[in-house]
Amino acid sequence: ALISQGAEGKVFLSRFLGRAAVTKERLKKNYRVAVLDQKINRSRLLQEARCISKCKQIGVAAPHVYMVDSIRHRICMERIEGLTFKAILRRDIAALESTGQERSYNDYHKLLAARIGQAIARIHACDMIHGDLTTSNLMIRDTDPNEVAVIDFGLGSNQAVLEDKAVDLYVLERSFL
Repeated sequence: ALISQGAEGKVFLSRFLGRAAVTKERLKKNYRVAVLDQKINRSRLLQEARCISKCKQIGVAAPHVYMVDSIRHRICMERIEGLTFKAILRRDIAALESTGQERSYNDYHKLLAARIGQAIARIHACDMIHGDLTTSNLMIRDTDPNEVAVIDFGLGSNQAVLEDKAVDLYVLERSFL
């Protein structure tokens, strides 16, 4: 079942060897020359898998990669059960507003924000960027509500320059606003 679609790909609920999984399929871009499109999609797919693997190495929570299909441009990975940071903020703020209270961030939101900052610091310290760092790409696991898992490295890179890191932070700031 399709669970989301963005400009770069579609994400489906799936199973892998009996485990709950998601499969992300990169979209063909008809405006590109077919050979170039194949090379770009393959390169970005493999780069995404490398970024996720590197997160694991540096202690940043991310989904486990189960399989990479560079021919069909698919990556199958762990399904993280939980909510995005965006969904948590919206849920909690809506609950406050329904009782007539002002929007505010509680200690739990501040804890998660600190964890997000720690994860980003680790990612940037090893010269990796996310490429689409939004509150929608930060998952909070049901099994550990204090853990922030970073997802969707489809535009990520392992060769970041300072400006790329700044763009990551700017995109996240805009996402918060």
